[in-house]
Amino acid sequence: MKQTTFWICIAFVLALCPHILLAAPGEDARYHKKTLMRTADPILIEGSDLSGMTGKKIDAFRLFAFRQGVPAAIPFQIDQRDSKNDWVWETALQGGKTEDDQDPGGEKILDDNDLLVFLSRDLGDRSDDVRQSLLPVASATQTGHAQYILEIQVQNPAAHAEGWAYLAYDEVSSPPLSDIRYMRFSPDSRKVTSPVYELSYSKEHVAVLQDLSVDKHEILDRLKVRGKADIKLGPVNFSIRFNEEDVGGYMEGYIDGPVRTVIRSVNYVHLPLGLRTPRINCDHFYYPEYAEVPLLLSIQFLVHKASLLLTADYQGYPFHEAVFEGDGKPTVLEHGATSVEPGPTLREGRWIALAGDTRTVINLLKLPDKVASHATASLYLLHDPKAQNKPETYPGSAPEAGFQITTKPGLPKGDYILYLIFYVSPGPYLPGLEKEALRLLDDRMIWNVSGK
Repeated sequence: MKQTTFWICIAFVLALCPHILLAAPGEDARYHKKTLMRTADPILIEGSDLSGMTGKKIDAFRLFAFRQGVPAAIPFQIDQRDSKNDWVWETALQGGKTEDDQDPGGEKILDDNDLLVFLSRDLGDRSDDVRQSLLPVASATQTGHAQYILEIQVQNPAAHAEGWAYLAYDEVSSPPLSDIRYMRFSPDSRKVTSPVYELSYSKEHVAVLQDLSVDKHEILDRLKVRGKADIKLGPVNFSIRFNEEDVGGYMEGYIDGPVRTVIRSVNYVHLPLGLRTPRINCDHFYYPEYAEVPLLLSIQFLVHKASLLLTADYQGYPFHEAVFEGDGKPTVLEHGATSVEPGPTLREGRWIALAGDTRTVINLLKLPDKVASHATASLYLLHDPKAQNKPETYPGSAPEAGFQITTKPGLPKGDYILYLIFYVSPGPYLPGLEKEALRLLDDRMIWNVSGK
């Protein structure tokens, strides 16, 4: 009878305490394992959401992740923005600013509109005794302590997955930063380097992406922009055409962080009769596994309709097939021929993958909301070794892949920035890989910040 009463009591206690965590043998119940396995996504948190951290020196921040109960510094950066919410460049080239007008002279202070940036791949486990665990880490002398610690919980609600990072502040004795650096930018060669790819722009034409290499092998001939604007002036109708070499401008400045590279080019389009569009700021964003390349769509007075062909002209090697969204059968690319007609292939969808045994590039398009609701965008594939699309001086398209965009009536006049996204994988295409790329557009993660 006593034994029965004992088990009833145990059951009663468990019923009242459903959140008790029972640790498996050998496990420490103070630590909760990371379950978020995404790698490409950046986490961007404004200073205003980092409770108690604004107004503090940027150089004294450190970011940690726990793995098996042990904290380690992880790479991060704080991208500053000024009082007009514009970038404060690490290096200004023409007209850019390298000092935040919100900060005291010569100092870098975390403001409400600055951005903490790190990667989902570097998240770790959760620790319930983080302050005690960080004591020897957050002080070089092991006699001080981190003055402030915030826990950042990142979640993917769709997958019920989560991971954690810890932002610590100690201006007395900050430990070393992480020695991991994912991104590098060389302004002299205009080359961006990540662990997966390298890309560079033409020095003569600011909008011409002329090289893209994966695992040290070139896969790109050039990025193409072929545009047409239909002009309506009373009873007179005519068209203006332009290409990537008609885009002028200059590089204003850049941020070369360990997690991402941000570059601004100030662009305009040369038009007939010596005219040109207004200058527009175009921000480029580069992360370890993908690049966001901006392209300018200018809908000005008298423009009735516009169309853009935004494609990348790839080299034949190493690709042997193209995969469209919604099409279970890949398009085979072999021996300079294709399994479809020699002309362009247009399909509905949001992504097209060029795949080989050792490299895959998934092309996506990100449109502003106004453009998306007043335009059609089609996937585009051309595989014609004899094609010569001026201003290229050499023939060949093996293959050319991207998007064709046509505006609809009702699009408000203005300048719009579109983004081509290149998601790069140093391996073969496997069904489902495109989901990782699409998550960059659709499945954003959420985060929560709390003090410790």
